[in-house]
This record gives sequence, structure tokens and C-alpha cells, in this order.
Amino acid sequence: MSASIRTNRIARLLQKALGDIVLQETHRLLNGYMITITEVEVSPDLSLAKVYLSVVAIDGEVDVVVLMEQQKKALRKLLGQRVGKKIRKVPDLRF
Repeated sequence: MSASIRTNRIARLLQKALGDIVLQETHRLLNGYMITITEVEVSPDLSLAKVYLSVVAIDGEVDVVVLMEQQKKALRKLLGQRVGKKIRKVPDLRF
């Protein structure tokens, strides 16, 4: 998919901000699992962001995508607080 410079810039901004959020809030929101945001793809209209994850689960099989979906509202709120001055509307997150 050929993305514009703007969508690439927004994707990098969201990846950095989400990585920081996951790093700081991992114990409170995500039960302490090691989660890395590997890539973010943003739709051309900036309404949807696909977030790709890498997970290290210490205690066996854990469905982190379900956990992230459950915490989507809190993550989006924290994301809005971090990047709200740089983008007008925080996109919907899909994991």
C-alpha cells in the first residue's frame, strides 16, 4: 500500500506514543505483559490505525489482543492526551 508522507508521519507518531504508553502503563492496564508496538498503519482518512504487536508472555498462552481490545478506550484516551496537539482526531485502534 502506497502511503502518503502525512500518513507515514502520523503512523510513526502513534507508534512512538503507544510504545511509551505501553511501557509506562503496562502494570496498570495490561497485567505486566511485555508488549512491543512493532508497526502502526493509518488509513488514508486518518480514522483507523492498525496496531501490530509483539508479545512475550511469561506464564503461558495469553490472548493479549483481547486484553488490548478491552483496554482500547483507556489507551485511546491516554493517546489523545499525548498527541492531541499534533492531530485533530485520535484514530480508532485495531489490534
